[in-house]
Amino acid sequence: MGEANAKSNWFQKLIVPGIVFQSCVIAGGYGTGRELVEYFMGYGPVKGTMAICLITLVVWSLVAALTYMFAVLYQKYNYKNIMQELLGPVSIAYEIAYIYLIVIIMAVVTSAAGEIVNTLFGWNNWIGIIGMAVAIFLLVISGSDLIEKVLSAWSFVLYGTYIVFLIMCFVNLHGMIGDAFAGPQPKDVGASWL
Repeated sequence: MGEANAKSNWFQKLIVPGIVFQSCVIAGGYGTGRELVEYFMGYGPVKGTMAICLITLVVWSLVAALTYMFAVLYQKYNYKNIMQELLGPVSIAYEIAYIYLIVIIMAVVTSAAGEIVNTLFGWNNWIGIIGMAVAIFLLVISGSDLIEKVLSAWSFVLYGTYIVFLIMCFVNLHGMIGDAFAGPQPKDVGASWL
């Protein structure tokens, strides 16, 4: 029993925070794929890929590491205490803004679900929208333990899907991918740091 509990604690302390962080960033920031097109693909394949790697590998890793270091330094291990320590009295204004952001994110995610259901199965968008809204509602009322388990499992599904999709792209489009990277790139587009 003690060994199983130690393994569970190890997973919860070392793996779950990263999985939850990754789930929040991907769902809120890159869930529809539209953000990749808007912010990265205009630079062309080479610079766009470099920017994606810089943002995902460096910036988000740094944000996660600094957040966890802050939590350990100030001995604040839940969201509310971390935000109060980090922002002080401004944390209330942040929470109000965050509620608005959550509403926008939920609208984007449910809209994307509706569009995916329509594109894949030809069903009415509302089936996907209502299905996603009900799923989110059921998760939220079930509590944080279930959310933690679902996000952990979903991360493995997500990475598995990414790997399969990447393999399919390279198998089916390897010539086009190579041509796009070897071909002319946009010269006057984008930030000077790329």
